[in-house]
Amino acid sequence: MTSAFHRSTRAVAVPLAGMLFTQTSAVMSLVTVPVLATEIAAETGLSASKVGLYTSLIFGAAMFTSAASGGVIQRLGPIRTNQVALVFSATALLLILTANPWWIALSAVLIGAGYGPNTPSGSEVLSRVTPPRMRGLVYSIKQSGAPLGAMAGGLILPAMVVIGDWRIAVVTGALIVYAAAVAVQPLRAHIDGGVRSAHLPRRVSTVDAIRETLSEPALRRLTVAAFVLMTVHTCFQTFTVAFLVEHVGLGLTLAGALFATLSVAAAVSRVALGWLSDRLGRARGVLITLSLAASATCALVATFTSEWSFAAMLFACAFAGVGSGGWYGVFLAEVARLAPSERVGVATGGALFFLYAAICVGPLVFTAMVSILGDYPGAFWLGAAVSLVATINLLRIPRAIGR
Repeated sequence: MTSAFHRSTRAVAVPLAGMLFTQTSAVMSLVTVPVLATEIAAETGLSASKVGLYTSLIFGAAMFTSAASGGVIQRLGPIRTNQVALVFSATALLLILTANPWWIALSAVLIGAGYGPNTPSGSEVLSRVTPPRMRGLVYSIKQSGAPLGAMAGGLILPAMVVIGDWRIAVVTGALIVYAAAVAVQPLRAHIDGGVRSAHLPRRVSTVDAIRETLSEPALRRLTVAAFVLMTVHTCFQTFTVAFLVEHVGLGLTLAGALFATLSVAAAVSRVALGWLSDRLGRARGVLITLSLAASATCALVATFTSEWSFAAMLFACAFAGVGSGGWYGVFLAEVARLAPSERVGVATGGALFFLYAAICVGPLVFTAMVSILGDYPGAFWLGAAVSLVATINLLRIPRAIGR
């Protein structure tokens, strides 16, 4: 028993490390312009605030390529798909060197197109090597690459600016992404050489992936819940600092510290909750608890005033990080469990179409609510109510389905 456990752990460890590296480097490609925005703006003449539009272009493109990636994964294999996507994003990064606003906008679309297949191909790889008892933890560790990539970008890219300039930083980011594509090459023979299903269509369009995700009731309810939770998470990531400065009256330094607390709590809890879902064998129950926590978090933050102590807000922001951001790895593990084994990549791509849509739409809706209601707390209270939609959908998923 112990020997079998160690063998299965070793079989998972190397592919997991490879997918963690590709996830981390892919996210670095996303944050390169946001991190270097002020440096690039000084040369292009554009306001650094336009970085929000750049991010929207990235995820707008990623919506469609993530959903369409299932057929590519089936034809090329998940490792090769991952490599091609990484090379595509890294090459698109180099367009930023032109300092031309139109080429930079095009780079955002192309980076997003390359980023889209990253998670579906990674999920396909992990579904082939991960025992059910480790699924939540493995997927959560892999998804910790997202905050790790953002953190790495925040540390490495400014350091490169100090050494040289922003162009040196962009080239460094591109080289790291290229390196990730090369690093996973040894996995190809084992992963891509596996038997592929004859039942999966040779071509899977965006519409096909979306239709497949929505046609399965359990996947549809899980995806609706994730759409709501991603909307809440994105709004916390986008508006927390502005809310704390403009409504609560904190200085930018203190507001930044609270935002960092929220982000770290989301990253750490993502792995811890993946482990917990495996230990309990109740990923659905963990997701239900997190959806309730997301609702409670919105309500709690809505009550922030200048009378709150910093320590109380620190604790509340840590709770907000867990409630709004800790669910992602468990969610992807559940998609892999609910989907047929030969269609994990397709199902993941279809689900991610809606999650990336939430990243694009969520901040726009929140901004509109602040304008209509006249303040931030009203928008957070609305978020608390909408979060219950996630809970309702998760409760409607039967327990005894999936693999």
